[in-house]
Amino acid sequence: MKKGSKINEHMPEALQNPRVRGLLFFGFYALFFLVIFLMFGNENQESKSNSNNLSSDPSYQISKINEANYHFRYEITENDQTTIFEGDKNQNKERFQMMKEDTVTNYFRDDDIFLIEQPTWQLTTSPYPYSKFLDAKEIYRLIKNSTFESKTEYSEGMNSYQYVISTTTLLSLLDDIDTDLMDEVNRITIYVQENEVNKIELELTPYLKYQDPNNQRLTISMEYTLFGSIEELNAPN
Repeated sequence: MKKGSKINEHMPEALQNPRVRGLLFFGFYALFFLVIFLMFGNENQESKSNSNNLSSDPSYQISKINEANYHFRYEITENDQTTIFEGDKNQNKERFQMMKEDTVTNYFRDDDIFLIEQPTWQLTTSPYPYSKFLDAKEIYRLIKNSTFESKTEYSEGMNSYQYVISTTTLLSLLDDIDTDLMDEVNRITIYVQENEVNKIELELTPYLKYQDPNNQRLTISMEYTLFGSIEELNAPN
């Protein structure tokens, strides 16, 4: 008891020492800011984790597109010119038309081999511009590297999911180009019916302007219907 009393007697004298009070003051504020830093750090980490979950694990599938049996319509607008591709796909074969201005051209595709009718069928090159953006599997990969922005629910049961992706990310993923641009974002919109993707829209103007600053606009719309209904496609004679 006497020993404890002596300690208590000396405590006020220690606190009256300016150096001791300064150390206590500094220690209190250091502890305060450390707690604040840890709290905000956890919130930011949780927010980042949630954002990644929305982006990399969306609540929809592309399984029907991956089965490669559907009717498709691709609409590509570059600057003021729109080109439409519409036809059927069954595995690695496609029979489709290209509609550009007032001209309609028939094509047949078997894997990487393209035939054009003019008027007889002849070998030709792929008519698809920006073909890397016409692959739904590739779009799915881009989504995993995008930032989820919003979800829209429609009365007829369709939902759309909006994502943004920077031009620097697109250049790195698609063109193997590393650059530090202060760039605008490109947009990806996924339309979903009954948990399956049936339409994809891309707004790629910033990416296009990087390729050529004189270009003003690039949008791509891909619509898929008649899943599993396309019969075998045979090459034309």
